[in-house]
Amino acid sequence: MIADANGFAAPFAERIDAALEALDEAGIAADARELAELGVWEIVAETADLAALRAVIDAHIAPSDALIADHKPRVPKLFISDMDSTMI
Repeated sequence: MIADANGFAAPFAERIDAALEALDEAGIAADARELAELGVWEIVAETADLAALRAVIDAHIAPSDALIADHKPRVPKLFISDMDSTMI
């Protein structure tokens, strides 16, 4: 999952497309979708080479916050925040 502070304006979608093309060129099957218009994108890739996946994300999408996992992360339905907006 990848989050962008700018809310995924059109140029960011083009960067996602470029990353998908680079993954395809590297022989990594991948697909992307925005999660419920939350400003978070999910790229699902079928590869054991997480370093290659990270390299493509860094090359085409950086700076970004990305979570690379070997399983589908569970998205919580409830966030709790303290006075300083620390998410629990």
